[in-house]
Amino acid sequence: MKRECHIFEPQQNIVRTLSKTFQNIGIWEAARHHEVVEAYVRHFSVIAEKINLYTTIFQWEHAASWRNHPAIEWHIKEDDGTWQNYFTARKSSLHSCDMLIATTLPEKFEDFTDLKFPCPAWLLIHNARYWFGTSPLRFYLGNAVLKDFAKIFRYTLLQKGKKRIHQLNPFENIIFPTEKIKAFSVSNFKMEKYSPAVIPFWFQRKVTRPIIPGQFTIIVPGSVSLDIRNYAMFEQILPEVLSGSPLKIRLVFLGKLRDNTALKWVRRIESIQSPAFEFQYFLDYVPQALYEKTILEADVILAPLHKTTRYDAVAEDFGFTTESGNIADIISYRIPGIIPDFYPVPEEFRHLFDTYKDVKDLTEILQQKIRLKSEGKPTEQTDMVSLFLSRSIPEQIQEQWHDFRIKYPLGSDD
Repeated sequence: MKRECHIFEPQQNIVRTLSKTFQNIGIWEAARHHEVVEAYVRHFSVIAEKINLYTTIFQWEHAASWRNHPAIEWHIKEDDGTWQNYFTARKSSLHSCDMLIATTLPEKFEDFTDLKFPCPAWLLIHNARYWFGTSPLRFYLGNAVLKDFAKIFRYTLLQKGKKRIHQLNPFENIIFPTEKIKAFSVSNFKMEKYSPAVIPFWFQRKVTRPIIPGQFTIIVPGSVSLDIRNYAMFEQILPEVLSGSPLKIRLVFLGKLRDNTALKWVRRIESIQSPAFEFQYFLDYVPQALYEKTILEADVILAPLHKTTRYDAVAEDFGFTTESGNIADIISYRIPGIIPDFYPVPEEFRHLFDTYKDVKDLTEILQQKIRLKSEGKPTEQTDMVSLFLSRSIPEQIQEQWHDFRIKYPLGSDD
């Protein structure tokens, strides 16, 4: 089958050269947010001479397309020792850093909250209410009531609310992924001691997207969890979409099944029988190369997000206290996205998104896009996003760092 391609390449001729603000930047990732690490490496490689990556072998394995970037020096934690011992052995490397950014903390970071980094350290906040919500804290209660109450009981018993305050001690400042989350957090939580910065998860990729005739591909990226997305709606949507569709429908859940509840819903969708329907899902973690290959085959990225999700036992609101990685995928790959209408997106990327208010609305949006593709009309919005927007992130980082250092000079007691 012949495949045409869309090639999206950012326009480099409108970008002005930025000075190197930093000699050394450290990035510490203790979990599996490799997409965030890549974004931050791309941002800082423009304004830093060198980037020290303090992380695990997992990050190395999922960085095939950029691991050999000349600015990067890898410091891989290959054993089961503590992060405290790991950093103790790398004091000289840390001392050379102008700043260390912790993109994700280890689960047992509370074991060494007295750690003092020999350089300024900033923490990326993924879940604002978890870190800064005050009593009475809003807990998450979903459909699995017993499991949710057990999490709340454990959270209370272990006094995690008190411990999280101490976990912030090693960090002089915090980072949010969007302006909306920053504004909401500053307005609703107590964080007077910080001057929060904003560094997004997205960046503009050079991508080649195949056009697959006779087929309409819907990709739902991310771990399959009913706490995050509304998978039940597919039982209502798919019969309507398949009925009379001029194209074969391919649906892909592009992420690992989180638990048996997710598997149950996958089985129900799998039971939908139609020669015009193909369904694909993954029982294990999706390798990055396969993830990128698959997502580029999408006609749309669908993010059927719940308004509220959880982190630990705490309720987090999408777009206001936590960010979905689906938004970064839509912007970075320039693939048309469909999201709930409650989710705020940056105005400059509004053209990449359709929004729905209910199942009927979503069904009609999908039917329209399928019809447009079958008629040979473009199904993707005009690629209006230039490299200037992406590369302006490093410039914004420079400005935020400059303003922070004026307010809080190095060596001050504030």
